[in-house]
Amino acid sequence: MSSRSENITRLDLYNELDEIVSAMKNLAQVELHRILRAQPLQHAALATCRSALTASAPQTGLHAPAILLAIGSQRGFCGGFNEQIARLLPAAPARVLLVGSRLAARVTQGMPGTEVFNGPATADEILPCAQQLAEAIGSGVLPPINLLAHAENGPQLVPLWPPLISSAKPAPRTYLPAATLQRGLAQHYLLHAIGHALLLSLQAENRQRLQQMDAARDHLSQLSQQLLRHMNVLRQQQIVDEIEVILAGQDGAYN
Repeated sequence: MSSRSENITRLDLYNELDEIVSAMKNLAQVELHRILRAQPLQHAALATCRSALTASAPQTGLHAPAILLAIGSQRGFCGGFNEQIARLLPAAPARVLLVGSRLAARVTQGMPGTEVFNGPATADEILPCAQQLAEAIGSGVLPPINLLAHAENGPQLVPLWPPLISSAKPAPRTYLPAATLQRGLAQHYLLHAIGHALLLSLQAENRQRLQQMDAARDHLSQLSQQLLRHMNVLRQQQIVDEIEVILAGQDGAYN
C-alpha cells in the first residue's frame, strides 16, 4: 500500500471515529435532558418524605456500624469520574456498598468484603437500582449511612441517614403504631434519598462524558488537519518531482 493510500485510509478512520464520538455525545445530551426533567419530581418526592419524617422521630441504630454508599459509573468515557470517588474513600469503613462496575474495578482489590452493585446507565434504571440498594441495607432500624457521590458541586462525602430534620412540632395522631410508621417512613425516605443521589451522580457523569466527547472530537479534528497538511506537502513534493522528471526528459531530448 502506498503512502498516499495509507494516509487516505487513516483519514477515513478519523472521520469514522468522529461520527462514533458524535453519536455518543448526542446520546449523553439526550440522557442529560431526561435527567434534568426528572429532577423536580425526584426532589419533590424527597421533600415530601422529609416533611413526613419531621412529624415523626425515626429510630436510628446510632451504635451500629455505619454503612458507606459509594456511587460511581456503570459506563466509561467520563473522564476522572470514578477516580475522584476512589480518592475520597475512607481507609477502613465497616460496610461498603459500591455502585457502578467502573468504580468497583478500581477499588475492590484493596477493600475485601465490599458489596458491588450495577449502577444506572440511564434515568430509567435509577429506581430499580435504588430499590436494590434499599433492600440490601435492610428493613429494620437503619444504621448511620454515609454517601460518597458526585453532586452539583463535585464529589463529596455526606450523611445520608439519619437526615437533618426538625422535630419542633408535636407528633400527629396516627392509626399505625409509632414504631411501624417510623420504619415505613424511614424506608420511603431512604429509597428516595438514594434515588436522588443516583440522579445527581448520573447527571454529573453525563456532563463529564460530554466534556470527554468534546475533547475527543477536538483531538480527532487536530489529527485530521495535521494529516491533511502532511498529505498536501507530500502531494506538492510529488508534483515537484514529476516536473523535474519532465524537465530532465526534455533536456535529454534536446541534447
